[in-house]
Amino acid sequence: MKKQINKKGFTLIEVVLVLAIGGLIFLLAFLAFQQATTNRRDTQRRSDAGQVVSEIENALGDGNGTTFSDTATLGDFVDNYLNGSAGGDGGTFERNNIQYTIEYRADIPDGEEVDSGSGYMAVFRDRVCQGNGMTQGNGNGDYAVLALLEKGVACRDNQ
Repeated sequence: MKKQINKKGFTLIEVVLVLAIGGLIFLLAFLAFQQATTNRRDTQRRSDAGQVVSEIENALGDGNGTTFSDTATLGDFVDNYLNGSAGGDGGTFERNNIQYTIEYRADIPDGEEVDSGSGYMAVFRDRVCQGNGMTQGNGNGDYAVLALLEKGVACRDNQ
């Protein structure tokens, strides 16, 4: 008489297959979370650039419509309107737990000069936004604020 042995449990292949599928699902969820987090930070930086443009409009209204002529007046703007501290070519300020460095620039910054994740903005006189880039303004007090994002740049102007 033969004895029949009933083995209970899973085979090694079944266990490995379940772990592989679980790992794949975890990886996809992790990548989606990182993408959503990056998009949220970039959306916040775009919004903060818009707030800087609003504050520039307030400063222009208080200063009879004159735009920034040099880094000193941008430093005053950072002190008085952004509640930051002047320094260097502009200053630093904080919005929504992001520390920004803002500068007055005559040229478009090279992406290798700054850390795009650090919160960098630049103010350009006589420029207007065209897409996410800039073009020459019409000379009537135009200005643009360029904010570096983790994925590209955002441009906001007074037009």
